[in-house]
Amino acid sequence: MAESVGKYVPTPDGLNYDFYKHAIDGVLHFPRCKKCGTYHHPPRFLCGKCASSEHDWVPSSGEGKLFSWTVNHRVFDPGWMPEVPYATVVVEMDEEKVRVVGGLRGLDLADLKIGIPMVAEVEPAGDEFVFVYFRPV
Repeated sequence: MAESVGKYVPTPDGLNYDFYKHAIDGVLHFPRCKKCGTYHHPPRFLCGKCASSEHDWVPSSGEGKLFSWTVNHRVFDPGWMPEVPYATVVVEMDEEKVRVVGGLRGLDLADLKIGIPMVAEVEPAGDEFVFVYFRPV
């Protein structure tokens, strides 16, 4: 596990708390509407498709494809300074068709291409929060 010492670790609340609580075990989970089956991320109280307020948290395979990214050369949190430059990626998950933002691991920045198969991994930072990262499959 990589070291996250010195990085700001937020205290999640509301549905974000539920998202991170489920991820602590190493598996991403997404809320899925009980009425129409639509997955939601980021989590929300009402389904964006049918407005139902009932959902289940469903485990994800953690796999998807690179949708977008940005390369960061400056930091606002000094705890990230040793990793500059680093990429923040958006991955569209395979089975859920939801997009998740995370860090990049295991790939040179010059090799980033839309559509690269990726897999999620989580790095716990305390008992209530995880950093989400993606690496190529």
